[in-house]
Amino acid sequence: MFCRNCGKELNETQKFCPYCGQKAGEETAYSSPNGYPQTAAVANQRKSKTGLIVGIVAAVIVLIVAIGIFIVGNSEKETLSFNLSVVNDTGVDIYALYASQPEVDDWEEDILADEVLCDGDTIDVEFTVTEDTLDWDFAIEDIEGNIIEFYGLSFEDCSIDGATLILEYDGEEGYATLY
Repeated sequence: MFCRNCGKELNETQKFCPYCGQKAGEETAYSSPNGYPQTAAVANQRKSKTGLIVGIVAAVIVLIVAIGIFIVGNSEKETLSFNLSVVNDTGVDIYALYASQPEVDDWEEDILADEVLCDGDTIDVEFTVTEDTLDWDFAIEDIEGNIIEFYGLSFEDCSIDGATLILEYDGEEGYATLY
């Protein structure tokens, strides 16, 4: 006789398994792949492990297919590169210029890199978007780390050959024009 819980061999007089504490009972022994006897409980455990492995493999395949669809879907979108002239009419020197899509809560890389855009100056940068990401928010940072934000700017009506972003600041609020 074998334990229904752990599969260990039991003495016919034992009422409980000395290994796991399960109550002993009549159980038909099955033959395992290695030829040793096993109980129905152990056989069921093997079946459930096989089912778990099959489920995990299926989930991984579904995930790989979903990622592939996402990549292929995004690769078909047209990329637009704008020659963007940024005009600084803010009254402060700009040490960093950030851009972000409206639904993103984090400013992306500094567009100016190591450049400084002094008040009254203009700088030309290349700005790349996709056909479905034409709306952008911008922010500037001065030498003291103060941030001025400009929201709701769209490249929809801009020419790829030359778009202009004019940044202005009245001491309290930032204003921007994109054409």
